[in-house]
Amino acid sequence: MTNNQYLSKSDFLKYQTCPAYLWAWKSNREIVPTGMSPDTERRIEQGVEVEAYARQLFPDGILVEDRLEEAKKQTNHLVEQGVKTIFQATVITDDGLLAMADILQFENDGWNLYEVKSTTKIKKEHLMDSTFQLVAFETAGYKINSVNLIHLNKDYLRHGKIEPKKLFVIEKVTESLQELKGDVMAMTKDAIGFMAKTDEPKTCSCR
Repeated sequence: MTNNQYLSKSDFLKYQTCPAYLWAWKSNREIVPTGMSPDTERRIEQGVEVEAYARQLFPDGILVEDRLEEAKKQTNHLVEQGVKTIFQATVITDDGLLAMADILQFENDGWNLYEVKSTTKIKKEHLMDSTFQLVAFETAGYKINSVNLIHLNKDYLRHGKIEPKKLFVIEKVTESLQELKGDVMAMTKDAIGFMAKTDEPKTCSCR
């Protein structure tokens, strides 16, 4: 199967913005504007850098370097081997959800899921996409004990080498996500149905 047949977290964000945008991205990408603005490129670069520092909080972590089905296989292999911390752990559910956790850590007979954000505070969209991750991993059979957001500490002042333990704040958001699960599950089902449409949507209520 190809990436176009799955609903990823970024696809879910497109659906929330506008279902027709998601359909075009999956079915007729030629009509979707290409290229990224300099601001977008900088945000992506910053996100990659921040995630690299966040991984230093989990020195025993192993990175899944494959993509899609191969990433799922590699993740399953690492779990079977008893690896306790996995970066970019990947699941693909039977109904087509694709999720890659920034950090997945085994503890107390279950898993703690961490998502890294290059902001100094939690935003509503962070809770929504973290709920998407929670739904995908639970649907794939993982027992998730907690979901946590790792974001930048606005009070951190650098003196010399960056200290990840001071650079970040970790906030547990598990309870907040439970309130969103029902809505997100319904939205993912609707999004998957939208992706499967063969004809271009004529109307769309963009958010």
